Amino acid sequence: MFANDAKLFRHILNVNDCDTLQGGITALHNWTKDWLLKLNVNKCKVVSFGRNVNDSYVYELTENNQSLYLARANQITDQGILFDEKLTFREHINEKINKAFFHAWYNKEKLQLSYCY
Repeated sequence: MFANDAKLFRHILNVNDCDTLQGGITALHNWTKDWLLKLNVNKCKVVSFGRNVNDSYVYELTENNQSLYLARANQITDQGILFDEKLTFREHINEKINKAFFHAWYNKEKLQLSYCY
């Protein structure tokens, strides 16, 4: 059994907020261990959203007395939506437009071939 799609959020204004978020990460990790759920640290990501993001704080999990640092990402996909750190959605919109153009072209080509016999 796996713990999927858990998200933690904290509005970060100062280092105390970072510490509070780290406490939440630790509590979630302890909860998964209590319930014998596996947490894949390699799939855990930290994304900071906003105009002026301070990404110097390093979040971590402790496993077998060893600190495992959570990787930072500039963007993340959730429920099929691509969120970037500035929340512009540019890449998500471009991806959807390109997919729509491809399907329009494909359907046009398919219709033309069906009438050529």
